[in-house]
Amino acid sequence: ELGYALFQQARYVEARALLEDALSAQRRTFGEMHVVTIHTMRSLASVLRDMGDLQRADSLYQAAYRVASALYGPDHVETDVSEYVLVMQRQRMGNFAAAESLAHLGLQRSTVHFGRPRIWEWRLMLGQLLLDRGRLVEADRYLTESLREIGELFPGGHQSTGDLLNRLAYIADELKRSNADSLYQAAAAWRKRRSAGTPDFLTDGLHFLACTMLRHGDSTAAADLF
Repeated sequence: ELGYALFQQARYVEARALLEDALSAQRRTFGEMHVVTIHTMRSLASVLRDMGDLQRADSLYQAAYRVASALYGPDHVETDVSEYVLVMQRQRMGNFAAAESLAHLGLQRSTVHFGRPRIWEWRLMLGQLLLDRGRLVEADRYLTESLREIGELFPGGHQSTGDLLNRLAYIADELKRSNADSLYQAAAAWRKRRSAGTPDFLTDGLHFLACTMLRHGDSTAAADLF
C-alpha cells in the first residue's frame, strides 16, 4: 500500500524498491495465485510503466490478468481491473487496435456486471484510444459521456476530470465546434486549480491541452506543458 501511495506521488524509485520487496515476500508466502499478489503485480507494473520499462511492466500486467482470470473467471472485478491496466499498457506500447478491442469487451462486461463506477472508466479508456487513432467524433462521444458520469458520481471533483477536459478541448478545437472556447477555458482553469506539488502523469493528456493553448495564442503556457 505504501508503494502504491508513493507511485501516486510520482516517487517512482522509492515505490519500485518497496513493491519489488513486497512482491517477493508475497510470492514466497502466498504463491502467485493469490489476490494480494495480483494487487502488487499491478502496482509494480504501473511504476515500471511510468519509468519507461515497458517490457517488464507488460510481463507483470499479463501475469496479473492471467492469475485473476484463473482465480475468478472473466466476470469478476479483479479480472476487470487487471484487464483495464493491461489495456492501458497496450495503449502505452502503441498497440491501439488490440487495446481498443479489449476495451470494448471491458465496457460490455461492466455494463452487464458492474454498473456506473466501472463503466465511466472504460468509456474514458475507449475515448482515449479513439483519439489516439484519430477518430475524433467517436472519441468525443465516449469522453463526453464519461465526463458527465464523473460529475454525477464525484460531485466534489475527480483527478480524471482534467484529463477529460484536456482531450475534449482539443477535439472541439480540431472539429471547429461552437463549444471549443468554453471547453478550452474549462481545461485551462482546471489546470490552474491543481494543488501545488501534484505530479503530472503521462495519462493526464497534457500534450492535448498544450496543443490547444498554442492555437489560442497562449504560447508561453503551451511551452511549459510541452
